[in-house]
Amino acid sequence: MKTGLEVEDDIYKMMQNSPIHLIVNGQIYKGETRPFQDKKSEAKEDIVIRYLTGLSLQVQNGVVIVNVYCPYIKSGDRVLVRNTARCQELEKKLSETLYYLKTIDTEYKFDFDGAIQTYNEDEISQTFSTLRIRYKILEN
Repeated sequence: MKTGLEVEDDIYKMMQNSPIHLIVNGQIYKGETRPFQDKKSEAKEDIVIRYLTGLSLQVQNGVVIVNVYCPYIKSGDRVLVRNTARCQELEKKLSETLYYLKTIDTEYKFDFDGAIQTYNEDEISQTFSTLRIRYKILEN
């Protein structure tokens, strides 16, 4: 049986050559390791992988969340707004990323756990697009 941190680490390693990692200008982080962001810091398109839940039965299964952050853009003189075009591109790449993960020869089986969605994070003037990955691991 794998622990939550082991699952998170496995997916972190698989994401290194994923379609989403190839188009963002930031880094990949596990769990709560992304550096603090505020409106004054130079925002990057970071990827954060977070273990959400898991059950260990005959087949171990659970959910891992992949969030991709995207800075707001200026609209007019000073107003910051969601970069909708970029968010749509990131959502599409997240979908491609799940299909990429399915092609990797591994003990994991992956599927979507709901629709990919984008949320505003007004406190840091960024959005984050979320891919919820349902995973299964066959016990040896």
